Amino acid sequence: MLIVTSNCQPADELEIDGAWVRATPPNRDVTAAYLVIRNLSDQPRELLSVETPAAEYTELHTMRQVDDMMEMKKIEHLVVPPQGAAVLEPGGNHIMLFGVSRSLAEGDSVSLTLRFADQSTRTVTAEVLKSHP
Repeated sequence: MLIVTSNCQPADELEIDGAWVRATPPNRDVTAAYLVIRNLSDQPRELLSVETPAAEYTELHTMRQVDDMMEMKKIEHLVVPPQGAAVLEPGGNHIMLFGVSRSLAEGDSVSLTLRFADQSTRTVTAEVLKSHP
């Protein structure tokens, strides 16, 4: 008996949940987006970038404690481990939105397109909230 296996990664092996964007403060054009990416496959997945029509550009960032201060730093990619999850949340890894084109108020929604190293993309709708749900 011949068994053929494939290294293809079906779209349903990634789940994206809980996407939300922080409402923009008055006269500010920067905010952050948060979500959870679950990888149901046996291979790691790399998130390379995020695009949204709501901002001029985005960056992946991480937060870390340096002495007595929290420091935010840009990262080039985010690995989602096999059979694991990457949690993007306040105070940790997150997506920064720069040059937000219009004020984002609670109740609005924002489209986010996540681009992965394997050339796949996922588009989700993120609800705009004032604070963590």
